[in-house]
Amino acid sequence: MPVSVVVGYLRIGETPETLAHEIMPHLSLAQIHDALSYFYDHCYEIELEIDQNSAEWGKAYLREHLSDEDYLHITGQIE
Repeated sequence: MPVSVVVGYLRIGETPETLAHEIMPHLSLAQIHDALSYFYDHCYEIELEIDQNSAEWGKAYLREHLSDEDYLHITGQIE
């Protein structure tokens, strides 16, 4: 389970307790807190991962690396 997923759930209002007991019962509360500890020690890297997994970042990356026609085809704007 990526740390970024744990952080994402917390950002939408979940608590470590609800994550451990309801959403990710395969993780213990201690493991959730370990993930948060890792996040606090590596904020920059995790924030970058979160940003790079956004639709906006993906579209910007494709726009930069593909031709206009390929970009429009990949993003479903033309068939």
